[in-house]
Amino acid sequence: MRKPNIIMDTHIHSKASDGAWAPSEVVRQARARGPKAIALTDHDTIYGLPEVIEESYSQEAIVILGIEIDAEYESEKGKVKDIELLSLGINDKILEFTRKRADERKRSLEHYIKALNKYFSSPDFEEKNRGSRFPLKMPALLSVEELIDWKNKKDNYNNPEPLLSKIDVVKYIAENFSGDPEGERKSKSVNREFL
Repeated sequence: MRKPNIIMDTHIHSKASDGAWAPSEVVRQARARGPKAIALTDHDTIYGLPEVIEESYSQEAIVILGIEIDAEYESEKGKVKDIELLSLGINDKILEFTRKRADERKRSLEHYIKALNKYFSSPDFEEKNRGSRFPLKMPALLSVEELIDWKNKKDNYNNPEPLLSKIDVVKYIAENFSGDPEGERKSKSVNREFL
């Protein structure tokens, strides 16, 4: 049976959002695997585009600059969540959107961290933690900067505005305050507690 000839892949993520490879590695892997062209379409960010452009020149690869926009739609009939819009091409409106989305994500994360810090210093947390199967060592106050540093080290990729979810925060807590260096075993238990 003949191997299919993939001409283009228009939906690729990098470590700039939730992909497995740095943007430059995405280009190298694409060249090695055969597509004639690719589009880097990270979630709500264009952070990886300069790196992918630079690598595309050295690899003589065709790269379309893009983004995947996480959206939702609301009408009188209700709300549809988790819509993913793919934009192939970047313009001023997309640039403005990415700046706003990065600010929104940071504010949301700061709000979540503030709520967690308040909870960690409450008698309710102390009581639940004492009775927990996997008690946490009393964490110091969490900060967005600590989480960004942790995410960048974990991903081996330096992104000043990484995609951080509540699950990432829970994993950070499990890895740093559970007494288990890997934290994986306990993160499911911690997930139920903090999400």
